[in-house]
Amino acid sequence: MELSVDDAKPIELYEIVYGLSRWYYTSADRNITYDSKVYKAVPCSHGDVEQAISGEKAQLMVMFPHYAEFGEVFRVQPPSEVVSLTLMVQNYLSPGDYITLWRGRVLNVDWKFPNMEVLVENIFTSMNRVGLRRRYSAQCPHALYSVQCGVNANLYRDSSFVLAIDGTGITVQSVIGTVNNYYAGGYVTWINNANGNIEKRMIVASNGTTGVLQLTGPTVGLSVSQAISMYAGCDHTISTCSSKFNNSDNCGAIPYIPSSSPFGGSSLY
Repeated sequence: MELSVDDAKPIELYEIVYGLSRWYYTSADRNITYDSKVYKAVPCSHGDVEQAISGEKAQLMVMFPHYAEFGEVFRVQPPSEVVSLTLMVQNYLSPGDYITLWRGRVLNVDWKFPNMEVLVENIFTSMNRVGLRRRYSAQCPHALYSVQCGVNANLYRDSSFVLAIDGTGITVQSVIGTVNNYYAGGYVTWINNANGNIEKRMIVASNGTTGVLQLTGPTVGLSVSQAISMYAGCDHTISTCSSKFNNSDNCGAIPYIPSSSPFGGSSLY
């Protein structure tokens, strides 16, 4: 709510983006068309926009009705990609261009019937975080297929079709005959057949006899006979990095760290 001596009447526009999907809502009492986009009138509002101690804006709580369509993205499990929210406002009594009041990513959705509470993190917050510091480890700390890792994911991608789905397990024809857990630590992707977005799940285990891939989450938007892409996994040891990926030069593992600690109380190190 905007308070002013001029009795301003703000109109709020909310744009929510997830991959190829877009949702548009407005707090006005009728649909609003702006920039060739139709914002649907729903009972929505947001909390106070406050400044954090460090200078950036704190998190923002936004309220939507429980039936807002984008909430389905969060209903089964966290989405595979970032969901962003942009809030724009305009004074109804002084029509003109809308100004951007808030922009960030949706952290969580909590259903509290008849509403849906949406927690949004400011877009600049992640830029101010302290980065992870690399530590000595017998296993490689690099994320597989990352820039630091250096392995080209496309060289270890296999395309196939789903034969069966059982909970978080999927049976894939091309997995049959592979070494057990060849894909463990890798991931699988597919196109969500409901909204066209890319879904991604980590592979926990793969069975070369049955062809089953065990995933970390539900197979949302996936059906039998649908095409998927699978990426080989890594256990982050230097032996696997060398034998499987021929990438030991980029391996971040330090396998020869002494197993005895100088701070363990032993008189001899």
